[in-house]
Amino acid sequence: MEAEQSSILQFRAVEGMCDIKIMRLIYMGIVIKNVVDYNYLM
Repeated sequence: MEAEQSSILQFRAVEGMCDIKIMRLIYMGIVIKNVVDYNYLM
């Protein structure tokens, strides 16, 4: 029972890490797009 719970916690932690990575990728994409748009307009 305890082992099962710890594996669920590990899975949740990994899921959280993936969410953070996805959010960071989206954020970087937006920043890069804004920089490219800005340079294109200049």
